Amino acid sequence: MAIYIAGVIAEILLRLPYDRQRRQIPKADQRVNNTEQALLGGLFVGNLALPLVYGGTRWLDGADYPLSPSARARAGWLGTGLLAIAIWLFWRAHHDLGANWSPSLE
Repeated sequence: MAIYIAGVIAEILLRLPYDRQRRQIPKADQRVNNTEQALLGGLFVGNLALPLVYGGTRWLDGADYPLSPSARARAGWLGTGLLAIAIWLFWRAHHDLGANWSPSLE
């Protein structure tokens, strides 16, 4: 769980400079509607709220899949590697888009 939280923090820190840059550019048209706000809210729930509930409480223990210690270790290393690749891709996308990056379809 600590690695996942570190990954979320890394993504937030990577996004900060691009978000600051984006906020300084005036917008000609605001196209964010209720549907998009609901989808972004669902994204927040699925990517942050549920993992924090899972890691911080026992409410979702019934969803655990029993693994042997060696399989658990392999899955952990695989997940860590995939998270590292995802963070690199996240940074690369923000870097390439620069000032054109937006969290929504603007």
